[in-house]
Amino acid sequence: MEAAKLRDQSDRGRRCRITEKVLDDAFEYLEEQCIDTFKHSSVHDAEGHLTIRLHMKALDDLKEYLRFSITNGEDARKALIKTLANTEETHAPRKLT
Repeated sequence: MEAAKLRDQSDRGRRCRITEKVLDDAFEYLEEQCIDTFKHSSVHDAEGHLTIRLHMKALDDLKEYLRFSITNGEDARKALIKTLANTEETHAPRKLT
């Protein structure tokens, strides 16, 4: 994988990590709101229950996407470091013996 692409993936992972930290409170709040709404809904409100379930699923999917992007970025960072180290070794002047 080329260095520019690895750098982009690494940067994206770093930004997702920052975003995840900022969004943690928002996720927690929204989950609490969904649960509270469910607890106070009518037993017969099947449509409302389905809507709440879909909202919870969307939150879980978003969290999973952020985690995936963070992991992918960390892996790209490691690969970039390795690629750059290999490039430096290849282009380093050789000592004459």
